[in-house]
Amino acid sequence: MERRALVDPRGGRWEVEVPRSARERARGLLGRDGVPPGHAMLFERTRSVHTLGMRFPITVAFLDPSMAVVAVRRMRPGRVTFRPRGSRHVLECAAGSDLRPGDDLVPAEARTD
Repeated sequence: MERRALVDPRGGRWEVEVPRSARERARGLLGRDGVPPGHAMLFERTRSVHTLGMRFPITVAFLDPSMAVVAVRRMRPGRVTFRPRGSRHVLECAAGSDLRPGDDLVPAEARTD
């Protein structure tokens, strides 16, 4: 699984796992007890998200091709949702994460302050 570091507009750092194989994508967050704050899983080129079989709620941020947040949804276990128009990627985070529509996520090494 690939790992990346992203930064949100408020300076929050996100340690992100990016599943590469079909097996990693299918497993996703299943089997875990939660997602620590500041950690997430990024699913590139995704049409839908589910929390079937998960044991905890998550916050789902739908991202456009440039990694800007298009929409944010809170999802309890046992739910399915489809991506909103304009989104291409999905970031699954801890429930209550403070990402907001319009936030741009940039690679940590590209951040200029």
